[in-house]
Amino acid sequence: MYRSSSGSAASANSWLDVQSAVRGLTQDFATAFNTGNYDQAAALFTSDGLLMPPQHELVQGQRPIELMLGKLGEAGYQNLRLETIRVEESGDMAVEIGRYTAAVKVIDIFGNDTMTLLPVNVG
Repeated sequence: MYRSSSGSAASANSWLDVQSAVRGLTQDFATAFNTGNYDQAAALFTSDGLLMPPQHELVQGQRPIELMLGKLGEAGYQNLRLETIRVEESGDMAVEIGRYTAAVKVIDIFGNDTMTLLPVNVG
């Protein structure tokens, strides 16, 4: 398919396509994480992609990302919600700025399950 890059209508359509693609991939990631499909979530990263998980060192590459997502899931992270605030694009690169909320299941000293929501702004 050919799409002209000249003119404001084409530029606006291109920008909307990028916005839509990024938002869709973001939700695909959250769905995969929340359903325990860490391999599917990691497959959304490039082979040299980076994940910067909370309270952990960054990890690079699909397999290390998959393993880290699994560790986060085992540690009680769940119900991940991602909100895209803004998408910036330049050439063949796009950057998403947003925030996330995750529930963390913890067991207190009495053996009771508790759930805490952690709102985090990134960007």
